[in-house]
Amino acid sequence: MIWSSTFISTKILLSALSPLEILVYRFILAYMIIFTFHPHFHRPESLKTELNILIAGVTGGSLYFMAENYAINFSMPSSVSLLVTTAPLFTIIIARALLKSEKIPPYAIPGGIIAFAGVALVIFNGTFVLKLNPRGDMLALCAALSWGFYSITVKKIESIYSGYYVTRKIFFWTVITALPVFLLTGQKIHIEKLLHPEIALNLFMLSFLASALAYVFWNRTIVRLGASRASTFIYLIPLFTLIESSIILGERFSVFALTGAALILTGVIIASRKNHKQ
Repeated sequence: MIWSSTFISTKILLSALSPLEILVYRFILAYMIIFTFHPHFHRPESLKTELNILIAGVTGGSLYFMAENYAINFSMPSSVSLLVTTAPLFTIIIARALLKSEKIPPYAIPGGIIAFAGVALVIFNGTFVLKLNPRGDMLALCAALSWGFYSITVKKIESIYSGYYVTRKIFFWTVITALPVFLLTGQKIHIEKLLHPEIALNLFMLSFLASALAYVFWNRTIVRLGASRASTFIYLIPLFTLIESSIILGERFSVFALTGAALILTGVIIASRKNHKQ
């Protein structure tokens, strides 16, 4: 639900800031916010744990958002939104290949297909205009694949420390790996823009709610439910976006949107079901 609202904040910020600026500012602030929850530093646990945290910072932070944001520059936002929603399917494929202990829900694939069809109906809302752009579409798929690797990597992180601390370290590596791209592309810091109330408020929303809180919740969910089962709830993001657009923007539900919403809920329920033995 939190992540579904980020599209509005991001759209507002893009009118004044570049995608890379939003990425860097967002995660620097998120790091500082989580530091207030867990203002401690600990010794590295093991090379394996530190490496997995680094990979999580790249796949779930810098690489994911750079791929998604630049995909929108080349392709239609609706196309990018649809392709990024393939992340749960990528997660299942990666989990089967890399995690022997991961329990794949028996109905994950058929449920995912039904939910994905519902997502398509919600996103296109009866206007089936899909302009293919190889560069943008490939970047969108790379973002979905990157998020799949992130979910699997988080599952593999074995740490005795607080989830806040682990998430904070993930954000640290997100910023560190994004900064070289930020500098090489000639980006500049615009302090005067950050002081604008509307920009500051939306950036805080992305940093506090969508990063500091939502990432902690998501990481805990992966540990408890498993990456494959948790990823099915990603299909709900377009559904919440539809509801929020109706409340905030006054948009009406079309027949296509309502049908898509029903398919999303049906698909998520089917995909997250356990077998009788479990």
